[in-house]
Amino acid sequence: GLFYVVRRLVAFLLCLCITLVAFSQMFFTLYRRDPTRCPLPVTDDKVQEEKIEDLQCGTNDDIEVYCTRWDAFLNTFTMLIGEVNDEQFKDSAFAIALFVLFMFLVVILLANVLIAIVTDSYKVIQDQRAAIVFWSNRLVFVAEMDAVANGPWKKAMKK
Repeated sequence: GLFYVVRRLVAFLLCLCITLVAFSQMFFTLYRRDPTRCPLPVTDDKVQEEKIEDLQCGTNDDIEVYCTRWDAFLNTFTMLIGEVNDEQFKDSAFAIALFVLFMFLVVILLANVLIAIVTDSYKVIQDQRAAIVFWSNRLVFVAEMDAVANGPWKKAMKK
């Protein structure tokens, strides 16, 4: 039962991972050259401290979100889970189009595919269990009929 479901989900999980990596790479490519989102490394210690304080205080929530591939992947995965900051995409029409495409393709389409796979797997397992129960009951019935037909009273009836 469980192995059947896992085997069916492997292809889905592979498609999901490829899609997440593709969209995170697209967002990374789109935003990595944006100086307002991904500032160049600063060597001045005072400016660096101010930047760290701003990040700790939460004043720059969308800064450096897509500046590295790992951050882009984590943010894309977070969007898959459902936490979306739509302010990140307000500056670029292409980013909005990517965001809408991501939401449609991953959240709506792949979620429905996942539901269909699990539902179909459940039906197959349920049908297999029903067949086992049917043949078990059939075996019990045949054994009872054999006991009735060939019981100890059959010898008594022959005499």
